[in-house]
Amino acid sequence: MTGNAEHADRATQEIPPPDTAMDTLDHGQDESVTANTGKKSNFVEASTSFSQDTQLVDELPQNLHDAETPVKLPTSSVLEEFSERLAYCGADYRTAFNWCSKSLSAALFMFFATLFSTVALGAHLQQATDNRIGLSEYLLMNSAAGMLHALLGVQPLLIIRPTGPITSILMKLCALADSLSVDIYTLLAATSVFVSLLMFAIAFSGLARHIQRLTPFTYEIFACFVCSIYLHNGISDVVHRFTMDNLTNFGVSLFDLNLTLLVFGLSVKLQAARQWRCLPLAVRAVLADYAVTLSIGLATLCSFAVDVVSAQVLRIHLPASFAPSLEVTGGSVPFADVSEGTQSARPWYAADLIHASSRTWLAAAVASVPISFFFFMDQGISSLLCQLPELHLLRGHYYHASFACLGVFNFFGPMLGCPFVTASLPHSPQFVRALSTSSELGGPSHVAESRVAPFLVYLLIGLPLFVPKLIKAVPEAAIDGVLIFVGYDGIVCTGLWERLLLCLTPKYDVFFPAPMRAVRATRTRQYTLLQLSLLGLCWIVHLSPFGLAVSFVVVALVPLREVLLPRFFNERELSVLDSPRKCADPQLVA
Repeated sequence: MTGNAEHADRATQEIPPPDTAMDTLDHGQDESVTANTGKKSNFVEASTSFSQDTQLVDELPQNLHDAETPVKLPTSSVLEEFSERLAYCGADYRTAFNWCSKSLSAALFMFFATLFSTVALGAHLQQATDNRIGLSEYLLMNSAAGMLHALLGVQPLLIIRPTGPITSILMKLCALADSLSVDIYTLLAATSVFVSLLMFAIAFSGLARHIQRLTPFTYEIFACFVCSIYLHNGISDVVHRFTMDNLTNFGVSLFDLNLTLLVFGLSVKLQAARQWRCLPLAVRAVLADYAVTLSIGLATLCSFAVDVVSAQVLRIHLPASFAPSLEVTGGSVPFADVSEGTQSARPWYAADLIHASSRTWLAAAVASVPISFFFFMDQGISSLLCQLPELHLLRGHYYHASFACLGVFNFFGPMLGCPFVTASLPHSPQFVRALSTSSELGGPSHVAESRVAPFLVYLLIGLPLFVPKLIKAVPEAAIDGVLIFVGYDGIVCTGLWERLLLCLTPKYDVFFPAPMRAVRATRTRQYTLLQLSLLGLCWIVHLSPFGLAVSFVVVALVPLREVLLPRFFNERELSVLDSPRKCADPQLVA
């Protein structure tokens, strides 16, 4: 019996039928009216939401995966996962139709969160590599690979994109190419050959089954590391604007800072709108669903409100036409079809693998090992966090086939001078939470799983390549606000953040949650300090000349947890400190 169909009978039995759910709903309605008749309107709205939740469960095929049980170990093969996911293709599109508002709001949120971070990373790499790889390549790869994965992938809710760590990898590959005096496009293409082969070997050999060895101890450190990169990028861009010398630039930088704070603060406030006590439930749901969209729109309007600085505010810059970032002089690139001395965009395929030197192939083979290790960890942890039991995904949990899809994308993309892609943290679990639906009556929450919402995200990301005017009015400061918000939100949903707050709280104000009362406060602080120390080690390696080796540090966390940690913490302590936890608000980033 395959992994995702094994619990089919039990899952079908445990999900209440529509009549039973509505009986429970009617009982709750009577109690609510008796207690407070003034809350009737809110209850009716909640009843409607709960009825839609029941409809979402009803439309699924019968072989549901039990979302309330622990995640089934990934034992299926690549072909078995594709076969299992095929049964839900029809339901994927029906869900998007039945939950069109939820799908649209989640798609717009993830569009802004992904687009602006992709733009920021692409612009940063374009500057760092002298335009050899830049914004055009980032948007093209993000859009093309994402749309293919949304339509054909087994877990379409995984957000596939070039991430912050991938940007660092490409910078190091460019530095390596310069030091070896080889062409960067040839080195990148050669590296993609070895990376894709290693990824295929990992996917088809079933090594993803070892992902189940990762515990919160490991993926909390990794998640905080990746999210802190977004925080670092956003904050460093804000600080960089204040390095200008004249007073005029200082004033514009101060105005940009206010725009950044506006986007970040308003996004944080609006995404918690469902917990407000004012406004109808439907209005609060819309505010929460479109938190980032509304924040970006308001910041853009404010950027034009002050005439003195509006003309000087830096805004998103995209190429005037669909073309690679690099402009080359005729004859400087082997395959450039331009006249001598003229300027033109480089050809999309600028690599020369046939005449590549042995030094290029050797460097590519060596570099591919830590890169593949990192992709394995990043993809595995993203898949785990995206498919946690408390997120209530009902259409299976997949690992091998998704990694095989990435192997295909990471072969063809770099051949064209585009970046690698992998599943993104914190975007992947954020997207699942943005698609989640819940009942005000305490009923089970479900996810509006579909292929339309992610496809729409990637389609919108690719549109600016052809119509740059769509986002040219958005100030760059708004990008920084989104980066900071995405990083912040990914960190505050981890147990590491929760324990850190407890450690920083004075003893007389500390109120430990019920499960953590079984562990002494001193031991909790020691465990948290160990995680923070290892997080700092990841940053030290990341900033060093051997930054690619950070993947080995993350891999080393697994034996450290299994072998060394039990020597310092007993089984009862680890069962509390290293147990999965729910995010404080399942709609946190709706």
